[in-house]
Amino acid sequence: MWIWLSFALALAPALRQTISTVDGNGTAGLSGDNSPGEQASLNQPVYVIVNGAGSPIVAD
Repeated sequence: MWIWLSFALALAPALRQTISTVDGNGTAGLSGDNSPGEQASLNQPVYVIVNGAGSPIVAD
C-alpha cells in the first residue's frame, strides 16, 4: 500500500509493520530533480504510478 504523508510518499508492504519513505523529504517544495527520491521536495503531487520494476513515479 502506498501512503502520502506530509509531503512524502511511503510504502507499507502488506503483512509488515514497517513503513519506508521512498519519495519526498517531508518538506513542501520543488527541488531534487535527478537526486534520490527521499532527498526531493514534493509540493502537490497529482498522481503516482508504479512501473514494472516496482519503482514509484510521481507527477508533481
